[in-house]
Amino acid sequence: MDSQEKNNVPSWDDYPVRWDYWMKMKTLTAGQAAHLMVGVDPELPMALRGEDYVSMLVRLGGHIKQTAMDQGFVKASPAAWVEWANSFGFIVHPIFMIKTLESPAPSEG
Repeated sequence: MDSQEKNNVPSWDDYPVRWDYWMKMKTLTAGQAAHLMVGVDPELPMALRGEDYVSMLVRLGGHIKQTAMDQGFVKASPAAWVEWANSFGFIVHPIFMIKTLESPAPSEG
């Protein structure tokens, strides 16, 4: 692969977490919340999930998701996910924490 081809290959850096988008959600699934807790956008293309660092984060997110599902916690507000994660001792990505604190609770619609 020459340098021009390398420049056209998407990388993880091309897909920053869309924090504002996700924090506007009334509820997040266990999978979505787990990925956000580790700082990975839930819609990160599968092709990029193989990079070493991203792969490790995705595995950690999978562990968080499985723990939540084992506890019957499958869908909740972002704030409820942070509270749940803290109760289980999971470290939540700092931007997810900050955005949760900054975001008003979504209104019932």
